[in-house]
Amino acid sequence: MPGKYNYTDYATIDEDAYVASNAPINKMKGGVVTPFPQKLHKILDQGIHAEIISWSPHGRCFLIHQQKPFAQIVLPQSFHTTKKTSFTRQLNLYGFVRLLSNGSDKGGYYHEKFLRGKSKLCKCIKRIPLKGSEHSLCADSQQEPKFYSMSCLVPQISNLDILYASASSASKSSNTVNERITQDNSKIFDRNIALKEASFESTFSRDYIKEPSSTIAFDSKTKFFISQYF
Repeated sequence: MPGKYNYTDYATIDEDAYVASNAPINKMKGGVVTPFPQKLHKILDQGIHAEIISWSPHGRCFLIHQQKPFAQIVLPQSFHTTKKTSFTRQLNLYGFVRLLSNGSDKGGYYHEKFLRGKSKLCKCIKRIPLKGSEHSLCADSQQEPKFYSMSCLVPQISNLDILYASASSASKSSNTVNERITQDNSKIFDRNIALKEASFESTFSRDYIKEPSSTIAFDSKTKFFISQYF
């Protein structure tokens, strides 16, 4: 049977003080540089692939919105795998719980120490190996935390700056493209004018300079002819 999970709200604690006294000393193995919870938290807090995976509005759980892009893009880039089962196993090993009840958060995952804007708390999330018949913790759907009745964890200013910078960069890139299009159009226009001038000179020479001894007079008809070209 899955174990029970009692939710404790860590949103209002002194994060630095709590981490200083509770964070375990992790001994990294197998070349792991950033532990799974910290890596996942960074993706969510910085809004990386937000259309695929993101925090819920209250900032206490996260949701995978697009399963296929998640497996094809996010997993290979950030977790070096293409298997959703490997990602789920990591969630289980770190004690994340899946939400079962109906609602906008259904299917999302949460951990009481995995909160938006509180990346340091991730250091206190312990890895718990699952052995034999052990299963991941699972909250009773009738006893799940009522996240929307709790305080909302808004994005930190620094994270908003990151998102703004990203949007600003995209805008500048778009402006650069527009400027190049304008320049190219201007070059095309100038080239067309040059072709018209060359065509006019060729036509004028053919129609008016048939006899070397004749004198060319720019009468009203000639002026009208020129005006049709420009």
